[in-house]
This record gives sequence, structure tokens and C-alpha cells, in this order.
Amino acid sequence: MSTKIVRNLFAGTRLGVTLSKLPSPILVIVVLLLFTILLGACSAEAIPPTPAQSITEETAVTAPEFTTTPIPPTATLEPAPTVAPTATNEPTTEPTATVEPTATSVPPTATPLPPLDASGGGVLAYVSDKAGVPGIQIMNADGTDQRRLTDSYHLNPSWSPDGQQIAFNNKSGIWSILAVDVLSGEITFVTDYNGNGSSLGSPDWSPDGNSFAITYEYDLHTMPANGGAIKEIIQFPGDVGTFSPDWSADGQQLVFVADFVAAANNFDIYSVDADGSNLVQLTSHEESDREPAWSPDGTKIAFESRRDGNWELFTMNADGSNIQNISNSPDREHHPAWSPDGDRIAFQSDRDGNWEIYVMNADGTDVQRLTDNDVKDESPEWRP
Repeated sequence: MSTKIVRNLFAGTRLGVTLSKLPSPILVIVVLLLFTILLGACSAEAIPPTPAQSITEETAVTAPEFTTTPIPPTATLEPAPTVAPTATNEPTTEPTATVEPTATSVPPTATPLPPLDASGGGVLAYVSDKAGVPGIQIMNADGTDQRRLTDSYHLNPSWSPDGQQIAFNNKSGIWSILAVDVLSGEITFVTDYNGNGSSLGSPDWSPDGNSFAITYEYDLHTMPANGGAIKEIIQFPGDVGTFSPDWSADGQQLVFVADFVAAANNFDIYSVDADGSNLVQLTSHEESDREPAWSPDGTKIAFESRRDGNWELFTMNADGSNIQNISNSPDREHHPAWSPDGDRIAFQSDRDGNWEIYVMNADGTDVQRLTDNDVKDESPEWRP
């Protein structure tokens, strides 16, 4: 477009007057600028604007809702209840069920087994009336460290082979056999024999720990140490009384006491194999022989007898021969019990005016008094 045309185009206007006064070079520049502006205006009129509604609809289709919808607050953005201390992370001051002592986890007594003395003297169980009723006690074999284990009417203690428990007769209420753990003092029930306690004899623990020898209904029996069914070993005719069974150290034989003529009250000592065979009468005297105890090596049997006019202690060979009086006392002695090494015998005696526990060498020498109480102490049993 020439400058002349521009001047003529805007002639008669203020812009035209202004343009007519401009030199030609400047006017050319102005004309170019105006041409550019007019060309841009024409282009804008050629492309109509998209209606606002179409933009909104396109946005609604192409844009996800979450870009316009506020994000709801989550549990992680809000103060969470888990921030507060809970029962599991709060320090607890009260003991729980697993912390509190129970009857099994904390025994009623937790005194250790009395230690063996320096010479290997061992430990004795016995019966004492110290608590006003016969109960089971233990002490060192020199008489020291006497400890009470039970406080009811309990008699006839017998050690388990491992030395951890003592079985005994319970004569408080229904007669039964119980066992006490020496370390804890916990008492367990073995059997009550359906309440037929009048003929229930003292238990003797077998060397293997699996059973007891007992006398029941006038006959010799064994029973499992866990209290299972009893098994008859030997049956005697009529009302023959059997008492005081004692195992040999090898568990192959038993010695016991029997009175074949109950009215005569005359007891003798017998041996029998553990299966009930090979019954042998070891003593035959017009006076009673009782409480047999087999020596640890199986060669001798100690027992009590009235054959010398009063109750004294004797030994004999395992076949009944070579009977010897080893106490030789004018007083009464009962219930001999061998030490594990076979060198000594514990027993009860009233030689000092009251029933106490004593110990002597197996030949009757070196008698020593172990208890000195104003009540009755009896039935010593040496721990294996």
C-alpha cells in the first residue's frame, strides 16, 4: 500500500491530518504497523471463540473429578485415637496372671533338700508328733536341720529311688496313699482304695521307681506309682494278715510279715519273688518277728523281734540263717532302716524315756541319738 493511498484513506480526519505531516519514511513505518494491526484483527474475526458452555462440558469429560473435588480428610490427617496410650503400651503396675505366683509355679515351701554331711551321712525321713499330730519330717543323718513336710495324720514314709519324693499313708479322713515332693512340699494324691483303709498297708517304693509294694485286704499287692490298678502278688487263706513289705535292692524279691493264725498274734518273716513265686518262710519263732528291711547289698535282713523278751533289733542272712541280736538293750527298739552304704542302721527307741530316732553301726556299736524332743519320733527311713 503506498503512502498516497494512506493519506487519501484518512483524508479529512484528524488521523489523516497527522499522517499528512509525517515524512514519507516514518509514514511507511506507521502504515506497516497499521497493516499488521488490521491483519490481526481480521484473523481474530475469522476464528470464532468456543462457547463457554462447550469448554465447561469438555472439562467435565476430560478432567477427573478428583481435580475439582476436595480430598476428604483421612484418619492419618486427623488426630488418631492410636496416639493415646493403650493397655498394651501403658506401663502396668499390677501383676498379670502369668506373673502372679501360682500353686504350681511357686510351691508352698521352697526349702532345699538338706545337704549331705561331710562324711556322706545322708538324710533321714521319719514321723514326728512335733506339730501335735504325726507328720512327715526330714533331717540330716547326724540329727541337724530338722524340717517338717506335712502336718496331718501321716505315717510310714518311703523314699522314691531318686530321693525327690516320699510316699506315706494318710490316716486323716479316708485312709489313702499320698506323696510329698521334698523340695517344694507339694503333696499329690496316689490312691484311696475306695476308702477301704482299715487293711491298707504301708507303701514301699520299688527300686526302679515304677511301683509300690503294699498290703491290701490281708494280701500282698503291687500298684503303679501313678496310682493305677493294683496287682495281687500272693494270696493267703482266710484272714491271714500281711504287713510291712520291703523290696530287695535289685527289685527281684520282697520280704514281708504274715500272721497265719491271726488270733495268735504271732508274726513271722517271709520272702517271695516279685511275680509271686518262690515263697519262703525265713523266721519261725513263738515270739513275733516284724518290720523286715533288706540290706543294700541284698545279703542281710534287719528286723525287730520279741524273741529275747523285749523288742530288740536283729539281723539275719537273706535265707534266714545266722540271726543275731544287734541292739542288746533292755529297752524297746523298733523299725530298723539301712543306710545306703549298708554300714549303719537307723531305728527308734525309748531308751532315754521318750521315743526318739537313733543310729548305730550295722553290728550294733556306736549308738548315737539324733532327735531330742518331748514328743514321739518314729519310723526312720534313709534316703537312697
